[in-house]
Amino acid sequence: MTDPNGSFELRDLPAGRWAVTASKAGFVSEQFGQRRPTERVRPIELTDFTGAEREATSRIVITRRSTEVSGSATLRDQPAPDVTIVVFPEDSTKWAYPSRYVRSTRTGTDGRFSIQALPPDRHYRIAAVEYVDEGELQDPEFLERLRDVGISFSLEPGARERVNLSVSDR
Repeated sequence: MTDPNGSFELRDLPAGRWAVTASKAGFVSEQFGQRRPTERVRPIELTDFTGAEREATSRIVITRRSTEVSGSATLRDQPAPDVTIVVFPEDSTKWAYPSRYVRSTRTGTDGRFSIQALPPDRHYRIAAVEYVDEGELQDPEFLERLRDVGISFSLEPGARERVNLSVSDR
């Protein structure tokens, strides 16, 4: 439960490393202590080196100005069902796992797709491939290869982008 100003408190968590995430549709950024919002989820350490508990403060910002990139994929001028759509930033420093900026989805039977709640960024790439092996979305070499075949686009806060893709060779 939250109090009237939106604050909440988690008590009696076991010592260790915890990450804060939110499952609400929308752009989410975290702020730990006085640091700037992170580009990826960073764990919060709930103990110090002596094992004594300490307080960890996090600020989660959720906005209704959610982004969406949608469109369709084709293979030999026909809708491409059940292919993988990969979205990632051009900036490879934002590829580190786990990254809010790297996402994938599968197309439907009509070749259409939609990915919502990507963080706004001026330099994204998007590509359609027949399949993605487990772990490849965290592999910088895989994303680097997709950079050459991907289409560039930008997402401002609340933007809705439509992209039509041709399925690329891996």
